[in-house]
Amino acid sequence: MGFLFRLVFHILISAAILWVIDMYIFSDSFAITGEGFGKYALVAFLFGILNITVKPILKLFLLPVQIITLGLVGLLVNGILLAIIAFLLNSVGIGDTTIFVESWITYIWVGIVISLANMVVHWFT
Repeated sequence: MGFLFRLVFHILISAAILWVIDMYIFSDSFAITGEGFGKYALVAFLFGILNITVKPILKLFLLPVQIITLGLVGLLVNGILLAIIAFLLNSVGIGDTTIFVESWITYIWVGIVISLANMVVHWFT
């Protein structure tokens, strides 16, 4: 598989994961608003960009806390990235896509579900 194919495949799989989370798992406390399936693809693309750029820096800053909590704070990283994406989409206004999240606990749970789903996807690719 070529690099571009794998990139598009992972964006589409992440978008499908976000769709399942939005529609079925956290339908009351998490919502991505916008037009069509492209809103999920946009959030998945931004999530991938932040995973490449911000996640290593965030993990480095959280390393002392991660050592103290024996790695449990690592579960919060995807929730923090999702909060950054929500802030960017809601304040900057990329397209008409916005993210509604009821509380910080929802950020954490959605981040955990995204982590688990991506772990399963990476097992098979």
